[in-house]
Amino acid sequence: MKKIALLTIALAGFLFVNAQSISPDVIATAGDHYVAGNTQLSWTIGEPVIETVQAGNNIITQGFHQTMLTITSIDESSAVSMDVSIYPNPTSDRVIISIPDNQYDFTVELYDLNGKIVMNERISRVDNQKELDVTTLATSYYLLKLISTEADYNSTHKIQKTGY
Repeated sequence: MKKIALLTIALAGFLFVNAQSISPDVIATAGDHYVAGNTQLSWTIGEPVIETVQAGNNIITQGFHQTMLTITSIDESSAVSMDVSIYPNPTSDRVIISIPDNQYDFTVELYDLNGKIVMNERISRVDNQKELDVTTLATSYYLLKLISTEADYNSTHKIQKTGY
């Protein structure tokens, strides 16, 4: 009888216990979030701890201020419309830039996420394709900027370099 009473009390106790929950809060010196129509702006200054860890295709970032946006390409205003393909993405060894019907000279700049240029190449107007060897680069995300001053063309693309 004592066992049944203790079991009943223990089970009743579980009804009043709440699990811990974590809400996305930021501990920072300053920051805010604004919404206007379809546009949102979130910013913080001085987030104390962040860390990014990657294993294979799995990436986890520690820290609370993380946007839900994934940007793969940014088209800046250009006077000329170009059909540009950049593949494969993600990649472990090479990135191919394909520009069918290319009539302009291009500069290709590859930036790490700190803004440092890690690669700078040229694509001649007679070339429809350029292959970049990224095997020596660290596993990370990179920004590939494609620029042609004579065509007034500018585009930025996010590249993921994997370890395999």
